Amino acid sequence: MLNANDFFNNLAGKSRPVSRQNQFGFSIGGPIYLPHFGEGGRALLSTKDRHFFFFNYQGTRAASGAAAGTNFVTNIRVIPLNRSEANLIATFFPGGLPPGVTKLDPVVLALLNLPGNKCPLISGNGPFCIPSVSPLAPGSLVGRVNRIGLGTYSDNQYVISTDHQLTKNEKLTFRWFWDNAALFQPFNGGSTLPYSRLTPNINRFLKIGLTSVLSSKLVNDVRVGLNRYGFGFNPQEKIFLSDIGQNRANGAEFPGITRFAISGAGFSIGAGVNDNRGGRFNTFSLGDDASYAWGKHTLRFGGDASYYQLNRFNNFATRGSITFGAGTGADAPGFQTLSGFQNFLLGRVTSGQGRAGFSTFYFRATDYAFYLQDDWKFNNRLTLNLGLRYELMSTAHEKFNFLTNLRGFNDGTPLANPTQVFVHPSGTAKVGTPGISDCTLVKCYDTNNWAPRLGFAYDLFGDQKTVLRGGAGIYYQRTSNQPLLQTSGGPPFSLDFAPARLSVTTANPFPSTLPSSAFPLATGSEVPRFVSVNADGSPNFVTSTGVTGPYSGFQFYPSRNFHNPYTEQWNLTIQREIFKNWVAEVGYVGAHGVALIGFGNAVNPSQICTRATPCTIPAAAAAGVTVPAGASGVTKNADGSLTITESTFENRDLRVPARYLGIANNRLFGQTQDGNSIYHSLQASLVHRFSAGLYFQAAYTWSKSIDNSSGSSFSDELNGIADFGSEFNSRDNRGLSDFDRKHRLVVSYNYELPVKKWFGVKDKGLGRVISGWSINGVTTFQSGTPFNIYDSSAVTLEDMEANNGLYKATYIGGQILTSGSVRSRINNFVNLSAFLPGGNCVNSQNQRVSCSSASNIAADFGNVGRNIFRGPFQTNWDMSFVKTTKIRESVNVEFRAEFFNIFNHPAFQSPQAAGGSFGNYGIVDVSGGDSSILATANRPRVIQFALKLNY
Repeated sequence: MLNANDFFNNLAGKSRPVSRQNQFGFSIGGPIYLPHFGEGGRALLSTKDRHFFFFNYQGTRAASGAAAGTNFVTNIRVIPLNRSEANLIATFFPGGLPPGVTKLDPVVLALLNLPGNKCPLISGNGPFCIPSVSPLAPGSLVGRVNRIGLGTYSDNQYVISTDHQLTKNEKLTFRWFWDNAALFQPFNGGSTLPYSRLTPNINRFLKIGLTSVLSSKLVNDVRVGLNRYGFGFNPQEKIFLSDIGQNRANGAEFPGITRFAISGAGFSIGAGVNDNRGGRFNTFSLGDDASYAWGKHTLRFGGDASYYQLNRFNNFATRGSITFGAGTGADAPGFQTLSGFQNFLLGRVTSGQGRAGFSTFYFRATDYAFYLQDDWKFNNRLTLNLGLRYELMSTAHEKFNFLTNLRGFNDGTPLANPTQVFVHPSGTAKVGTPGISDCTLVKCYDTNNWAPRLGFAYDLFGDQKTVLRGGAGIYYQRTSNQPLLQTSGGPPFSLDFAPARLSVTTANPFPSTLPSSAFPLATGSEVPRFVSVNADGSPNFVTSTGVTGPYSGFQFYPSRNFHNPYTEQWNLTIQREIFKNWVAEVGYVGAHGVALIGFGNAVNPSQICTRATPCTIPAAAAAGVTVPAGASGVTKNADGSLTITESTFENRDLRVPARYLGIANNRLFGQTQDGNSIYHSLQASLVHRFSAGLYFQAAYTWSKSIDNSSGSSFSDELNGIADFGSEFNSRDNRGLSDFDRKHRLVVSYNYELPVKKWFGVKDKGLGRVISGWSINGVTTFQSGTPFNIYDSSAVTLEDMEANNGLYKATYIGGQILTSGSVRSRINNFVNLSAFLPGGNCVNSQNQRVSCSSASNIAADFGNVGRNIFRGPFQTNWDMSFVKTTKIRESVNVEFRAEFFNIFNHPAFQSPQAAGGSFGNYGIVDVSGGDSSILATANRPRVIQFALKLNY
């Protein structure tokens, strides 16, 4: 009743959704009374003064239409209510259908006409599953969809902790944590019109530790532990293959439709390729730490070992995803200027992704770490901290060796024809490759991870009021399970499909798909050999079994020389006590990320080859290749090499880097380590240590983070990364990090109101009733996050099948960001008329030509860099009021009233920041005609009350 409504709900005239949350629990602790054994003898162990326990239980039950995944706002293409074929043709093809086309695609017609009761949450109980919306403004191609559902969350958790003083010098500790949770979200998936999702979670944690005081100088701590975590993402699919006339060989196992995605002003619907996954993950740990006092030195040394079990399923792309992009200059006349939505209506699939095969794998890995640290009190004013850590981190193997990689992918293999060979661990049944490690990399352990650390603290004036501190160190990172996950499967355990542009139908976009029961296949696959060039410059490839064409399907293998990324970190700060209990600090903090996961590009895009800048295929990769006289743009040289002097749609698979010939262009998204980052910041704080009932802290950061790949908001390194600009130039991707915030000020405080002093009352009777009040709060002021402006229709010569989709936009002049208050710019944050949709056009010699010219085949690179614009400034105020009432000396009651976003001020996200694979970072497509802000970074005001009895 006291909560506020979301800004966008108010804008759409929707009432405040349900928001209920109940938390309950209790804690109890005290001494453990052990039984007395024997007759008259001493107890085996002492009791209440040496053994203690603590138990805590908490339960949560919530139902909300305001939490993450319970509502969504998106803009989709305006589609009329009359969805007959005739009316759709008249609306979207006013000049008539393109040459040779007589009707719209029947599968698409069935999808557009699906009744709303098939997916009531998405349709909003409207007549169609895909809603009809009103234009945002006159002439706008898109309108807004705003939906609210009721999500539920249930959680039960408890903690057991015991401490045992075994002897004067030995203490045993035991910790156990148990948690089971279940989450239902009405809207959570990889499409702009998302399905519901069920997410069960389990969490277990066990730790047993023994601390031993071995002497007055030596203390040892040994520990063993277990951490078990499990989750499942289960999309609740509503539209099935039979509903729209689709067919797929694995349809009995995965009956949901293929995902449809329309570039530009469009939408996407269906389960995302990464929406159905989960697993159980166990970590077993053993560690030992020792501390030795030696004069002015305190030495710490030890090590630990961790054994990981990652039992994971990922039904990746099992339903498949097909994309409908805009026409390009390489398309036939009459089709070159079609929008993505027009191609959708005609069923012209411009790209796709699918997979069939095993989806459950059992990864195993073991890490070791050792360290030595010396805290050296050099004198009364200077303390040095010197340390060295060694990290021996492994790349996981699969329990049954169901892994695949490519020999020739950064492993030093000499170039040959074929250029790549699928390999498997030598122990793999039937298809094992001799000499290949069980993790498929050249080395499964990175043995060079030495990490020195240096720090100091210096009392500048010897008065213990001004301290200069500094430090530097190298920190190696264990990547998430993504590197090893990318090696799982592969032929013959699974097959990936990525159809060539305009080569498949919507009715069965993955005709080569097999049911899961067909795997493992009898034999592995092979990268075909390059055999000849046709007169039009297109290459011919063939396998040893006679299969023709380049190897298709998106591949995600890690580079075989993969090693651990690391960061170099450093800082220098000065701290001063300016008044009693008031401390000010200012410092510089920096970091440099090295050998990070690559920036999201395919490693085999098509090179741009012209007469001025020809491309060469070395003789080793062209051995035995025949080239007819007069072949378009291709000549064979006397030394056996080939020279390519033009860039066409036909020779796109010939123009890939020679090392990747035989793999279809832009399909090998190899996991390389071209990523890098740099961070600089000024950090300042003012703190009042808790005294006289007051705690206060103000912390300000002025910073800049730059990288060429920010990863994602999902705690892994691959989801959400994207390539902008030339795929051969990582500097094109260099820009502000997706998470960069130039300014950030956080003020936190806790003030115990001196009511007794104000009113002159004592700690009894009325004094206890009116006293015991405190105010707490956290206030945040911060810059908005950067966002990208790109052009999905500016398909370049490097990616003529539009597999990337994120091309640089072309700025042509004028103000870029619109003016006025943020609220007045909700529907047009960016002035899209400042850009040229589709970009400038080029011919096969990469020369700019008129886009109406017959020689136009692609777009030139745009001129708008990555993340050069920033979203709205954000503020948020959280406060709580606490009343503690003493009943008697050992008993009190605590009442809390907590206000989140107390002033109900919306902190707007960047435009088009709507979750999905890019998290909450903005990304605006100039060809989509939409730069709306769709969400806030904070929730509307939420008020909750709590009552706690302490005794």
